[in-house]
Amino acid sequence: NIEGYDAAVGFTARANNPGKKDAFLVTQFRASGATVFAKTNVPQTTLVLKRSNPLWGRTTNLRNNQFTSGGSSGADSLSTW
Repeated sequence: NIEGYDAAVGFTARANNPGKKDAFLVTQFRASGATVFAKTNVPQTTLVLKRSNPLWGRTTNLRNNQFTSGGSSGADSLSTW
């Protein structure tokens, strides 16, 4: 969880319920000077390989939205683009 942001895991029923505090790892990253600037998109329950869910839709390639984000990370490549 990230304080103030949803952790809905793609479920519409969990939308609009922002985290009340940062997860342990987020706290550690911030203490090390990291800045949290993005969250990734995952399918409902993370049990399938496609990066799409009813809440946020399909994750597409940043350069061509006709393609997927490529891989299982749900667009982690955005952070290195």
